[in-house]
Amino acid sequence: MKKLYTLFPLLLLSFLVTGCFDSDSSNSTRSSQSSQDSNSNNGESSNNDSNSNNNSNNNNKQNSKATDLYAKVIKKTGQTKSYNGSGQEVTDGSLKDDGFYQKGATSQYQRDDSNNIVEDLVTKLNWEDGDSVESIERSYSGAKNYCESLSLGGKSWHIPSIKEFMSIVDYTKRAPALDATFLNAAYGTDDVGYWSSTTRGFGWQMWLNFFSGKIHWYETSPNKHYVRCASGDNSAWAKANFSTSNTTVTDNNSKLEWQDSYSGTIPQLAWEEAIDYCENLTLGGKSDWRLPNINELFSITEHSHGSPTINESFKNTKEGFYWSSTTYSGSSSYAWAVSFEYGSNTYYPKSRKYSVRCVREGE
Repeated sequence: MKKLYTLFPLLLLSFLVTGCFDSDSSNSTRSSQSSQDSNSNNGESSNNDSNSNNNSNNNNKQNSKATDLYAKVIKKTGQTKSYNGSGQEVTDGSLKDDGFYQKGATSQYQRDDSNNIVEDLVTKLNWEDGDSVESIERSYSGAKNYCESLSLGGKSWHIPSIKEFMSIVDYTKRAPALDATFLNAAYGTDDVGYWSSTTRGFGWQMWLNFFSGKIHWYETSPNKHYVRCASGDNSAWAKANFSTSNTTVTDNNSKLEWQDSYSGTIPQLAWEEAIDYCENLTLGGKSDWRLPNINELFSITEHSHGSPTINESFKNTKEGFYWSSTTYSGSSSYAWAVSFEYGSNTYYPKSRKYSVRCVREGE
């Protein structure tokens, strides 16, 4: 890397923050980009990538705000195929699920082999990926001390929040549910997981299982789990910025507009019925509603709140599971759902009936 003299400090700062220096000059660095079908959904995938690039350019500005990061946090799940309620693949575009819309930013990772670090080029978070992340279990206090004292790549490290962890789950894979750029991961039964810094309810510490991407919670002691430290400014992940109308709530960070008004009670529907409900919904004079994918739906959880685990801007929420449009990779007859009682996720048979909250792109 060429040295820049003090005459150009702002230029240097911009390059360092956005990763403009060519990391391919190091033989120890490899890149990986998740493949997506750019021809699906009438070009919507390429539009999302363009939006992600625009967001990155905006962050080059000297006065960019920390909350700018949040708009890029909601990533694609990786799903490119559609499956109906019985688990059969649908190829004619008649089923408007996650595989049809493929909403969000495309995942991009870069690996530094010399330090065993994976950089998420979308969120700008760095992830520890050495042998210890799959070989050593620690208590929560031990994990916290480990991350805070970790000296790796000259960076400061922390235990990731549950939302930070969710940003690297690949919902097209299992065992592990991670991009292939990550070389180390512990997985297995449902009781194998990684600590997060997020607490819920009566001091329960949340943790993530990378066999599937499922969230659990345990007491902080005496249980032990693995730890994968993260590095980067995580303050933006905790900032909520919502505005309300009579019928909807808009997330001003992600620019997603959410249904918050129902004709009667909140409907309890089977998965395919939930998709059709959103596709046929007209609310606030708008008709381009859809069932959110798992990343979008989880983005409105707020774990600092009691049950329901959601921002107080939302006035209509059941303390139970809500369907996402994302099929479970382990069985196409199952789909992911989010609990707004505990702020967790799991997968259930698509025949079960759960609540529905529709979403659309805001103005």
